[in-house]
Amino acid sequence: MGVAYDSEAFWSIIFTRTGSVIPRVLPNSILLLIWPAILCTIDELHKLEGHGFGAEELDPGIMSEWVGLLIGMMIAFRISDAYDKWRTANRLVLELHLHTRDVIGRLCAYLPQGDPAVLERIKEMRRMLVLACVLIKMHCRNENDFSEHLHTRLILEEEHKQLTRQVCSIASMPGGDNKKDRFPSRNRPAWAFHMLQLMVANLYRDGIISEVDYHLAIDEAIHRCSATFEEVENLALTTMPFGYAQVTRLITLLYLVALPLSAVSALHWCAAPLGPVS
Repeated sequence: MGVAYDSEAFWSIIFTRTGSVIPRVLPNSILLLIWPAILCTIDELHKLEGHGFGAEELDPGIMSEWVGLLIGMMIAFRISDAYDKWRTANRLVLELHLHTRDVIGRLCAYLPQGDPAVLERIKEMRRMLVLACVLIKMHCRNENDFSEHLHTRLILEEEHKQLTRQVCSIASMPGGDNKKDRFPSRNRPAWAFHMLQLMVANLYRDGIISEVDYHLAIDEAIHRCSATFEEVENLALTTMPFGYAQVTRLITLLYLVALPLSAVSALHWCAAPLGPVS
C-alpha cells in the first residue's frame, strides 16, 4: 500500500519525510549546481574583460525548448506508467486480502463447529496464511529479519531454520565450486502456500472435511492467493526497457546542460539554481 496522507493538507504533503523521494533526489540535484556555477564564473570573467557570455555568443535556447518538449512528453509517459503500476499494486494487495478472507471464511463454513481440535487447526492455518502475506511483504522489500515474527510466534523456530539455514542445493557438478545455496527468498511465500495446501489435504484425509467439493473449494481459494503472489512478482520484475531509460536520461542531461547556457547571459548568478530546480 502507498503512504497514507491527507489530500487536503498542502504544506504537510510538501515537507513530509515519510515515504519522500527528496533524500534520494537531493544529492544529484546538488551536483547539478557545478555546471551552472562554472558558466556563471566564466560569464563574470568575460564581463571583466568587457563583453558578456551566453546568448550573445552561444544561444542554445531553441535546442533547450525542443529538448524540454521531449522531456515533458517522456515525463508524462513515465508518470502515467508509474501511476498504473501503483494502481496495479494496490489492486493486488486488495485481492490478496480478499482471497485470504475467502480461505478463512470457507474453513469456518465447511469444517464442523464446536470441536476444540478443529478450532486449533483452523487457527494454525490462519497463522500460516498471515505468515504467507508477511513473507510476500518481506520478499518485495528485501527484508530478512525474522526477530519480530519469532517473538510473536508468527513463525516457529523450526520454520525459521528451514527458511534461512537449510541448504537446498550444492554445486557439486564437474566444474562446480561446491557452493551451498539456502532456501531462496522468492520461494518462501510459495512454501507457506504449499504448507497450507498440505494442511487442507490432511483435513480431508482425517475426515474433518467431509465433502470433496469442500476440499477443492478451500484449495482453490489458496491457489488464488498463490496466483496473486505471482502477479506481485511479475509486477516487481517489470521495469522500463533499458534503451528507453537510457534515452530518457540522455535527453534530460542535454536539457540540463543547455538550460543554464541559454539563461546565464540574462540571469547571471540567478541562473545557477536552474539545474537543481529543473
